[in-house]
Amino acid sequence: MIQNLQATFEPLTVSPSPQNLRRGIFLTAGFAMFSMFFGSGNLVFPLVIGQITKDQSSYAIWGLIVTGTLVPFLGLLTMIFVDGNAKRFFTKLGKIPGFLLPFFLLAILGPFGVCARCILVSYGSLELVFPHLPFSVFTVTFSALAALLTLNRNKIVGILGKYLTPFLLFGIISILVVGLWLAPPMDTAPHTPLEAFNVGLHQGYQTMDLLAAFFFSISIVAYLRAHMGHDAPVEKVAREAIKASAVGITLLAFVYLGFVTLGASFSGKLCDVCPEHMLVQIAQHTLGDAALPIVALTITMACLTTLIALAGLFADFCETEIFAKRVARSHLVIVTYALCCLVSFLGFESLARVMGSLLEYLYPALIVLSLASILDYYTKKNWAPRAFYYALILVVVLKLLNEHVF
Repeated sequence: MIQNLQATFEPLTVSPSPQNLRRGIFLTAGFAMFSMFFGSGNLVFPLVIGQITKDQSSYAIWGLIVTGTLVPFLGLLTMIFVDGNAKRFFTKLGKIPGFLLPFFLLAILGPFGVCARCILVSYGSLELVFPHLPFSVFTVTFSALAALLTLNRNKIVGILGKYLTPFLLFGIISILVVGLWLAPPMDTAPHTPLEAFNVGLHQGYQTMDLLAAFFFSISIVAYLRAHMGHDAPVEKVAREAIKASAVGITLLAFVYLGFVTLGASFSGKLCDVCPEHMLVQIAQHTLGDAALPIVALTITMACLTTLIALAGLFADFCETEIFAKRVARSHLVIVTYALCCLVSFLGFESLARVMGSLLEYLYPALIVLSLASILDYYTKKNWAPRAFYYALILVVVLKLLNEHVF
């Protein structure tokens, strides 16, 4: 799994250089972290939050900041303190839970969640440019292309990542600047500030950046160690990683701020628009029809690289942890993308409901696990496993009581 991440984000791997370190390698790592986290959910759910909360969106933004930036930052810190070793982190919960939990997380990051969502968001962006494109044809073709790239990821994905990120950032900044400049007054929302905050808080789960942090942090630690030396103390690596995390999380926060504001400002034009169509619709209103193909292609390519990375992680986990390399990786990649195709037929909103229900139970427990693991690092205790299980039980009990009472 570690090898897959390092190969997927090939541009991160460079030779050690004290001079580069003095110039601030944490900036490079921070920008890379931003590009890793910025996937299909980050393109959609901030707009949904703004569209729902309208003139109360300033309160919703703070909820999204908590679950969309601060919580992933906790996850990154947790993994930094175990030197990016995901297996060491999860096996603290016990041998069987230490296998089942990362498998479940990679499954919902992979074919049963985010990967299927990437296909849906890609189709949603292209559908407005090619309205007669059949979903079944697109899904099979797009998945086949992604599978080919996953099987040959070492060079191709590196090239895509290197050239796509500046293009993606340019497109995002253009939409934000022009959109916010031309934004109409916000409509009034039937929400109190607390209700708006809760919308941002719970919709932020759907970005699933905490889950991604547990696995993407591996490449950040590997990048920093490549510069600082593999024998560098964990504390020294952690300091640079914390600065890098702060850069990446701050960039995410600013993009979320802009996207939530855009969704709130154009809420009147997004009432009957599917979530996966929202960004392209806003681009059409602000940049004109001529920009649609470029914006749609940018979104599609961003989703493609996310899809390749996450599907590859799931296939690699199955290859090493489940089948002990008795099954060829190529076969597992094909099965992974077949599952992505099937799950994508649920549709974006149905998939979001299913994933949202699961995350409502799991996310709070994972937050507690992250906090307890950081505390364990400083106290040299092992409270994290009990804290995780107690938190999970408490969340389940509270959810059941809430459903029964109300």
